[in-house]
Amino acid sequence: ILKMAPASEGQINILTHGLVRFRILEIVASDPYLRARIDIIPDDVPRATPAFELLIRSVRSLAARMVELSPNVPDEAVSIINNIDNPGTLADFLAANLSGDFQEKQSLLEETDVTKGLERVREKLAARIELLELQDKIQSQVRSSIDKSQRNFYLQEQMKAIQKELGLDEGPEAEVAELRKRLDE
Repeated sequence: ILKMAPASEGQINILTHGLVRFRILEIVASDPYLRARIDIIPDDVPRATPAFELLIRSVRSLAARMVELSPNVPDEAVSIINNIDNPGTLADFLAANLSGDFQEKQSLLEETDVTKGLERVREKLAARIELLELQDKIQSQVRSSIDKSQRNFYLQEQMKAIQKELGLDEGPEAEVAELRKRLDE
């Protein structure tokens, strides 16, 4: 149990961290809390091959990139990811923390084949990174556009002040400057 928080009508919300996968065989009690007979489902972990090690490095690298692009994810998350030694635990941790709907997360967490789980997590990370990079690109373009507009306004205001100082804010020169300003907009 990681966290307990009171809810409405005397209920309590509990945040847990699973230690193993299991299947419920039979519920044996419901009071004062649920208890069940279970069957532990082991992970299918392949032997360490260069391809499997490359998959793990790829997933860690993509996860670090996602953390870098995500504004609300603390940088310490990369350290946590890099300190997970068990490949199955790495896949589960990332699956649980990727954005997505509940059923998608559940499907990822039910995967007992560690290689398949890591491959699916890698796909989700790549898609999330693509979305975050596009979002970043759009924000940069908007900032650039706003900066350019502000710069133009500032320079036009400076030009008006200079013209006024030189006495050019009246007469034909002022009319020409005003027409140029309107053409630029």
